[in-house]
Amino acid sequence: MVRDHDEHMSTTLSAAWVVQYNQYKRNPRARIRLFCFPYAGGGASVFLGWDSRLGPDVEVCPVQLPGRENRISETPLARMDTVANLAAEALEPYLDRRVVFFGYSLGALIAYEVAIRLLAAKRPQPEHLIVAAHSAPQIQRHREQTWQLPDAEFKKRLQELNGTREEVLQNQELMALMLPLIRADFQLDETYNFCTDYDRLDCPITVFGGTKDQYVSDSHLRAWMKTTRGKFVLKMFDGGHFFIHNHAQDVVDAVGDAMGVHHLARD
Repeated sequence: MVRDHDEHMSTTLSAAWVVQYNQYKRNPRARIRLFCFPYAGGGASVFLGWDSRLGPDVEVCPVQLPGRENRISETPLARMDTVANLAAEALEPYLDRRVVFFGYSLGALIAYEVAIRLLAAKRPQPEHLIVAAHSAPQIQRHREQTWQLPDAEFKKRLQELNGTREEVLQNQELMALMLPLIRADFQLDETYNFCTDYDRLDCPITVFGGTKDQYVSDSHLRAWMKTTRGKFVLKMFDGGHFFIHNHAQDVVDAVGDAMGVHHLARD
């Protein structure tokens, strides 16, 4: 749950989890903060350029989990309760204006769990939850514990998902650095247990899926409607599990449409 901390500790935690470096700059004039939760193994850089696409009314706030990019020296987290509790606490200082969550694949599950914690703590909730490429949290899937596979088999699994570039998979030094992080993220997803005591969210939920996604079925996407009292919308993209790579601008535009903001024209 979201807990009270002294101001210094809260500020330090928020600075780590909500990226505020390089291209990611605070936008005090924005009406909406869009918190973006990346897929397994991904970091804040997944959302580079989204701010320029969505326009000045939206402040894009990528959520950076430990173990990646500017937090690479930190130990990755492998328990959903820990990740969701810390993320909810880190977002606390940013809830002073309208907030929207977007999560892709594993990020969808994390975004949902953070929203649930804000609801339970009677804190401001996201006005919209947008999720992509993940089954509804209450779906009890038979999940092979791939995070425990030997390196060679685990890399083959990553190749099948088509979310990691081949040159990265073939780079032994880079993979030695990345594998513990990706394993921890897979463990987060594959050991997740839905709590049947959760209340339904009040916000609308928009779900994106890939028409050729072999891992997330249409019915499992539609099951997200049972997690909210609000409006439900499903939008499909032509592609597999990582359609965000082939339809990056279309995904950003669809996020903008769901938020009700006018995205900028393409170059």
